[in-house]
Formats: sequence, C-alpha cells, structure tokens
Amino acid sequence: MHEELYLLGDVARMLEVQPHRIVYLFTANKIAEVPMLGKRRVFAPDDVSRIAKELGVEWNQTQQEVAS
Repeated sequence: MHEELYLLGDVARMLEVQPHRIVYLFTANKIAEVPMLGKRRVFAPDDVSRIAKELGVEWNQTQQEVAS
C-alpha cells in the first residue's frame, strides 16, 4: 500500500489555512514535530488529521484521496 506524503503548502491548501498557522503549532509545541526531509516537513495523512483537529478544521481524508 502506498501512503501519500505532503509538504507544508499542500497541507495548508487541503485545510484552507495559511501555512504560518500550521508552523505555529510546531513552534508553540502544541503538536509533535513531523519528520523532516532535508529542511522540509513531510506530512502523512495522520499528521494532517492531527493538524486539522488542533486547528478546528474539518478534513475528510477519503474525499481528499478521491480528489487527488
């Protein structure tokens, strides 16, 4: 099974928020840091779900996979 990975800009578009709102969650230690690839954060679908929950934004992973 192949799991999608996303960059910060992808996650911001999916959740319809500004990227700085997501970065704030990490810098304020509100959620655990995600893995880095070089200097870029790499997000798995579970990470996106955690971020959406923390921001109070709805995100339906099933709909996102269909749209991809």
